[in-house]
Amino acid sequence: METLTIPDKIEQETIAAFLETGTRYSNVGIPVSGGKDSEVVAILAKKFTQFFSSLTFFSVMTNYKFVETFSHLRYLNDALNLNLQVFIAYDEEPKIFRGSGIKTHLLPNFYETFQEENSSNQILGAKRCCELLKVMPFQFALDHFGFDAWISGTRKSEGGVRKDFTVFQENRGRMMVSPILEWERDKVFAFIKREGFKVNELYERGYISLGCQPCTRIPRPGEDERTCRFRNREEKECELCVDKKEFRRKLILLLKKLPGH
Repeated sequence: METLTIPDKIEQETIAAFLETGTRYSNVGIPVSGGKDSEVVAILAKKFTQFFSSLTFFSVMTNYKFVETFSHLRYLNDALNLNLQVFIAYDEEPKIFRGSGIKTHLLPNFYETFQEENSSNQILGAKRCCELLKVMPFQFALDHFGFDAWISGTRKSEGGVRKDFTVFQENRGRMMVSPILEWERDKVFAFIKREGFKVNELYERGYISLGCQPCTRIPRPGEDERTCRFRNREEKECELCVDKKEFRRKLILLLKKLPGH
């Protein structure tokens, strides 16, 4: 006999956020990164699909992501039947996605095309890399689907700017919903285990937040999750969740510089 799990107060608030989103918005997107937090959001979203008019699961990847993250995305697509669509600034479909049912959208490699020539400033180069390979493709994906809302896996306890977030807030010209904003890291892992799913195997090696391989490291004692995402850099954000209206304008300008645009 299946054991009935009664949601605690935080989970009840999370469920309420999902139901309100489904009621208020007709075209909703869910980014799935291959990390623990977006996995929780994807699991919950699949439980409540009947409350949404349109629900699309998508991912923005870079060629610098861990192999384990690519593998976990494929696992989640199969395990949750996500019909995942992946956006990546690269010249070919990642081999691991071939035959997987994952639809891949290939975008121009903005970083390779527009990086500063002969630049010796590695920090500037890394910041530019995030903007061109993650933030711009993410904006492209949002505009491609025309979402009026997207559901994020951000949490206050990650650190950085997230501590000031609210569950519903305007971001990139549409509503960003953060239903697990009050969850702690331990609760995230416990929920995934309780629901019978696997987590990205990198967590078992000591990582606590997963980004691109060159910039992500295992934390030192006392460090928050965001600090571990930017090796040898002071900032804690790639600005994917930061509302900056100029990103859409920059994206249009970059596309116009490419052949055929």
